[in-house]
Amino acid sequence: MIWNIKDSGDPFEKECYTLIVNKIKNYNVFWSSYVGNINGKPAGIEGISKEFDTKRLLIAQWNYTLLRNLFTTEILINRNAKKQVKNQLNLINQEIDFLLATHLLFNTVEIVDKINSHIEIMPIKQNFEAFVEFRNHLTHNIKPLTKIINKYFHVPSNFDWFEDLNIKTNESWIWSEFDFSNLKFQRVSSYFQWCYQNSLDLFNQTLDHEIFYFSNKLKNKKIVDFTPIIRIDSNKLKPSSGVTEQ
Repeated sequence: MIWNIKDSGDPFEKECYTLIVNKIKNYNVFWSSYVGNINGKPAGIEGISKEFDTKRLLIAQWNYTLLRNLFTTEILINRNAKKQVKNQLNLINQEIDFLLATHLLFNTVEIVDKINSHIEIMPIKQNFEAFVEFRNHLTHNIKPLTKIINKYFHVPSNFDWFEDLNIKTNESWIWSEFDFSNLKFQRVSSYFQWCYQNSLDLFNQTLDHEIFYFSNKLKNKKIVDFTPIIRIDSNKLKPSSGVTEQ
């Protein structure tokens, strides 16, 4: 048996199978080569240290979280496509989704940085400094800075505007002290797409780096394979199982 998500992934990974096949194919490549699934737990790889095995499992878990982040952002896109603001409850729901999408991308950036530090790749957070400052502003919740324009919920688009604010505490910024005229806005649906594309790109780049790293570190090592064995007993076929190497 060759490990694959479709047959042996957990229920969530199977739910994401179409997403994986169409957009993040190397998730299955990494999973089948270095993770597997035996009775709900990752398969072993013989002849590696406990320290390296811990790294393997940690990165596999982070990949799983990145997959969940991407899948959740996809849900946000689908349920907010072309949605107008019709009432206060609708506005609140869209703002909640906006905050969730921001958290998911920020979490993805953080996780990718952690993975890169383990596989000896330069961190990428500096490429998202403007977004991180924007996210910090939302976390401190000093001023929402969202708008309804032509019945659509809009959020900031030029995140570099937030880099100059230098917000450290809730008391360090008074609304009237800043000129908001240079702050630009976009529909929240466009923001979701932006978050999704960045998450997808980061995930695919990270998987490429992971596969390159592990393929070099685990040369001549094989993941344990859990292959059904058919035995003949009293003229009847009875399934049993055994553990073999690929």
